[in-house]
Amino acid sequence: MSMVKDWSPRLFIDELSEQVNILEAMFSDVGLERLARKHPEHPAVRRYQTIKEILLTGGRISPQNELSAVREVAGFLMDRSTWADDAQGGEYWSFLPNETLRTFICSRLERPELFDDVITELFFWGWLKRRSESVSVTLCELEGMPDLRIGDDHPTWAEVKRIHRGSSIARVAKVIQKANSQIKSKSPTDAGCLLLYIERDDVRASFDDMIPSDVRPYVDAVAQAIAGNVNRSVAQVVVCWDDYFVLAEPGRPALYAPRRRSLLLKHAHARQPLTLIDAFWDLGMTVTLWITYSGMPGLNVGRFITDNLEITQQFRSENEFTDGIRLGHAVETIKSPDATQSFDFGGVEVSLFMRKITLGRRPYVLLIEVVRRQGEKPQLTSGFKLFMSEPNIDAVMANPLEAFTILLNRFGRPIQVGSQTGVFVPYAVVPTAKANRTVLVKVLSDGPSKVSCLVRTTPSGAEVRWAYAIDLNSYRASLRSQGDAGRY
Repeated sequence: MSMVKDWSPRLFIDELSEQVNILEAMFSDVGLERLARKHPEHPAVRRYQTIKEILLTGGRISPQNELSAVREVAGFLMDRSTWADDAQGGEYWSFLPNETLRTFICSRLERPELFDDVITELFFWGWLKRRSESVSVTLCELEGMPDLRIGDDHPTWAEVKRIHRGSSIARVAKVIQKANSQIKSKSPTDAGCLLLYIERDDVRASFDDMIPSDVRPYVDAVAQAIAGNVNRSVAQVVVCWDDYFVLAEPGRPALYAPRRRSLLLKHAHARQPLTLIDAFWDLGMTVTLWITYSGMPGLNVGRFITDNLEITQQFRSENEFTDGIRLGHAVETIKSPDATQSFDFGGVEVSLFMRKITLGRRPYVLLIEVVRRQGEKPQLTSGFKLFMSEPNIDAVMANPLEAFTILLNRFGRPIQVGSQTGVFVPYAVVPTAKANRTVLVKVLSDGPSKVSCLVRTTPSGAEVRWAYAIDLNSYRASLRSQGDAGRY
């Protein structure tokens, strides 16, 4: 069972305002000033600041804050949707059943290292409460006990855990061992459930419904930890994570679709199978947000660093518009490519990453170029969409250089580097005298072009490698001609 919620641009701004109110009410702290003084790096403070910045722009998301905005705003929207009342005055936590629980929850929320863990517990508690009116779900925040009691006479116990960003895969086994011990202490002859949320680097973009490449190792670790005759008090594990899609059309707000997804893994030799049906544990949620994207082509933008990757001014100026490549999708292609090829130029490496996209009415290839220099962070320098039939895409999927060649054949402009000409010059030397008084890469036709090359200065002249120029008018016209066929 999945849930879909839709927010129009106006409702999105209302949601942002409500999130600000809720965060203030959660801590009884207007502006979160007290919390920020005490814990300036608190996750709630970071979220509050992100939301306020978006509100100041009238609900617009800029390319530079796109990933953090999706993580903070959409994440909290999904988290709060199962339990958080709107902030309407009075005691905010009055929906919790007793004062002891309210005090315990509030004390843990104040601690930066526990805030996200508590929010995750509240999410699963609220979600399961909504699954069935006939099954009670109780939040049991007592030391050494599982987090949730499901049912009354013969309850099922469930433990909630969150794997934080940067945690090793080995942590999965430790988490399952602890859950096994907690469940066994309450029900020695029965078994319970572990609800496991995987926190990802930002919110990675999705191109399909496959288990993401960065989540798969955790899923495999779960399967290994509940195999055989160990951890038999954990009858099953619900692995949960977030991702998002984005669809954009010229002149309209972009549709962001953050999703909370889950996978159920069962222990083949559990002490007892769970009586609740599998559908009860199915965590499916999609939130659709209509947001104005503020990127425009050709802006005088600067570079910035994200996720250990330098986003160059060149990439930004060529892609920060509706038809361009979103940063999240470029990063996802680099982290989880269908194919990649690298070319070493003595201390400088050019890598091509390729991903097949089939979400629109017409399939295409996403081709990403990254440059690595020794001792420096890798640089995201270029990205292109190449529309082709699926058979043609499949024919080039093992060879990104062939896709790059197709790009140059379609949109490349002839260039001259030293004495060499063509749409691509892999290597040329321009003598010192000439290098000092000429353009190293000369485009031999008129019109706006994207010129790319690697240059190394030597006593004898300039060594130019990987030189090419793209006809930007023709390339962008090809994107517009696809209508909404290639937008994702």
